[in-house]
Amino acid sequence: MPDDAIGELQAAIGAPIDGSVGPACVNVGPTWLVARLESAAALLGLQPDMGRLASLERRLGVTGTTLFAASAEGET
Repeated sequence: MPDDAIGELQAAIGAPIDGSVGPACVNVGPTWLVARLESAAALLGLQPDMGRLASLERRLGVTGTTLFAASAEGET
């Protein structure tokens, strides 16, 4: 995935991506953009710019975006 696309994804969702696991385009029939966020709190607090995210998805040729984070269990 191009570095500028990673920055664009972070800007579109308004949250940092977990740097230890880079985002990837995953083909499971349809191709999805999959990325891990740094925390469950970041995931739960998302207020994405859906227009910007849709533009990135079109540019990458993916069906949609899936975001996930580690369990909120034990987080303060």
